[in-house]
Amino acid sequence: MNVIFSKQNFSYACAELATSLSHVMPTVRKVASEVASQKVGSKNLVVVLACPCCCSTGIDLNSPDNILVSPLAGMDPAGHSIHTMEQYPEYYKTDEEYAEKWRELLEKAINGT
Repeated sequence: MNVIFSKQNFSYACAELATSLSHVMPTVRKVASEVASQKVGSKNLVVVLACPCCCSTGIDLNSPDNILVSPLAGMDPAGHSIHTMEQYPEYYKTDEEYAEKWRELLEKAINGT
């Protein structure tokens, strides 16, 4: 399985949230790459790093070949079927806890559960 990262844009976020999201991006990228490398298939794991309503992601979000995931909590008002985190990073106690929740989200999205 391929992993694709969209353009990153946190300009819509307050300074604290943008900083928090920027802090976890290495974890987001590492875990997504690890999970995708363990899967076989023709679909793409697309990590959406910009709100598609506010910014261009640079990716066709309507392609049936793409499984859409995002570390951005609740940011799919346009209905692109993006699997999103329940909370933003600052609400997790540790980076490890955040990484585990991100891995769980990716696994559920890929497995269709």
